[in-house]
Amino acid sequence: MEKQPVAFSSTVLIIGAGPAGLAAAACLTSKRISVLILDREDTIASLWRYRTYDRLHLHLKKQYCELPIPFPPSTAVFPSCADFLRYLDNYAETFRLKNLLRLRRRVDSAQFDRAASGWRVDAVNLETGAVESDGRENDAPVLPVGVNGLDRFSGETVHAHQFRTGKAYKGLDVLVVGSGNSGMEIACDLAESGARASIVARGQIV
Repeated sequence: MEKQPVAFSSTVLIIGAGPAGLAAAACLTSKRISVLILDREDTIASLWRYRTYDRLHLHLKKQYCELPIPFPPSTAVFPSCADFLRYLDNYAETFRLKNLLRLRRRVDSAQFDRAASGWRVDAVNLETGAVESDGRENDAPVLPVGVNGLDRFSGETVHAHQFRTGKAYKGLDVLVVGSGNSGMEIACDLAESGARASIVARGQIV
């Protein structure tokens, strides 16, 4: 049986249990403000846990990526993905955020109720289907469409979130589309693994 949409009138609702959501939750709870964190996945930091390639490292020094607690002294200057996940898990434990999590929730709508002076949030429990929760700007992978000749390409086309290691492409010609952090690092991994990597970008690389 479906529940009625819940009105969160006296609680700060945080949509997304990534680094920003965890940091906001810790800062708010330190001020004794009630917090609830919703995420449609089954874990915190799901993008880091499920959609990363093997050699992924932070591109800024660790002191510039810290939340309100520092990385352990033994962490490398540029932490690996595994280092960062351990850090986030420890962060959630330190600030007791796991008790505030409602995982496998998908937020369908959020509207401000002027009469009640608060927000009404319609969410779905993805385990039960009941109405009781996450929109993220980088969550949905987008593959290029309308590229001349792509429909005739007989090779493999993958999104960066599916890439794990350049070793799988040894000896092959690989075109990396995009020159952002992931594109550049993936191209480097491919080249070091024996693939013939090229990069295409829509703008001029400075």
